This record gives sequence, C-alpha cells and structure tokens, in this order.
Amino acid sequence: MAVKKTIFLFLILILNVASVLAQVPGPPGGDPNVEDVPINDQLWLVLVLGICLGVYFILSKKSNSTK
Repeated sequence: MAVKKTIFLFLILILNVASVLAQVPGPPGGDPNVEDVPINDQLWLVLVLGICLGVYFILSKKSNSTK
C-alpha cells in the first residue's frame, strides 16, 4: 500500500512540474506597468500555523508508535 501511495504522489508531482514548464514565457523584463507586490502582513500567521501543523504530525506519529 505504501509503495502505491509513493508512486501516486511521485506521478502527481511530475505532472504538476510538467504543467508549470509548459507555460509560455512572457516578454523579457516583465510588465513595466505592474508594481512590486509586497509580502503580506499576515505572514506570521502562516508561520504559526505551519509550526502547529508540524507539532501535530510529530505528536500523532509518537502516539501511534507507542500503541
């Protein structure tokens, strides 16, 4: 079962990369009418949620291995 899941995830990854590489390139230098986009002020929220998700996975893996 784990091998099938790994193969499936690998194929999905390859298909996503292929679709990104198939994009038509834009003009060199970009669009002069577009301003730079700043990083959103809510970046701290993404970092906190990422840390919480990591802790959740670590704790759930430890609880499964002790059973």
